[in-house]
Amino acid sequence: MSRIDELIAQLCPDGVEFKTLGDIATLVRGNGMPKTDLTH
Repeated sequence: MSRIDELIAQLCPDGVEFKTLGDIATLVRGNGMPKTDLTH
């Protein structure tokens, strides 16, 4: 069993609820990050 499996078993004994991304967030198309954010 992997460490993630152990943590899920320990912290979520009833399992993990699966939801589609659209149920918990609004997806918006954009232009990505400006080049100025990628330089120091």
